[in-house]
Amino acid sequence: LAGWTNFSEAGTVKWSFSNAGSTSNPYAKVTAFNSGQASVISWLITPTISLAGKVNPILTFKNTDGYDNGATLKVYISTNYNGTDPTTATWTELNANISTGHTSGYGPFVGSGNINLSAYTGNVHIAFKYVGSAPSKTTTYEIDDVKFIAN
Repeated sequence: LAGWTNFSEAGTVKWSFSNAGSTSNPYAKVTAFNSGQASVISWLITPTISLAGKVNPILTFKNTDGYDNGATLKVYISTNYNGTDPTTATWTELNANISTGHTSGYGPFVGSGNINLSAYTGNVHIAFKYVGSAPSKTTTYEIDDVKFIAN
């Protein structure tokens, strides 16, 4: 997670680095499980991405959910994030395929789909925002293979 912003808006839960015993495939993970916190809002935000001069920029990533009981993961883009507090920026939700519904374990990693960023120019940030609570909404989310592709 080096270089990324890991910010807790509510509660103290932050995203963590995990590799589930395999150092060859690390990923980011977040959950409200066992946190004891009535409100968990946790952001994981990319370093600055320059879209200047990029043609057909696309965002892709893989994600999975585990023990789904109502917590949510959404993906956003900002053109005015200042690098510190995401609550002061304007964020636009991106249409991504987010894994859901795996209530008795983890589902397979699924692709987000090709998320077209061509409506944006200049410097942007992408945010993964988790919203949950304990003990009622503790879904675990994992993200992996975040990629930006452009011509």
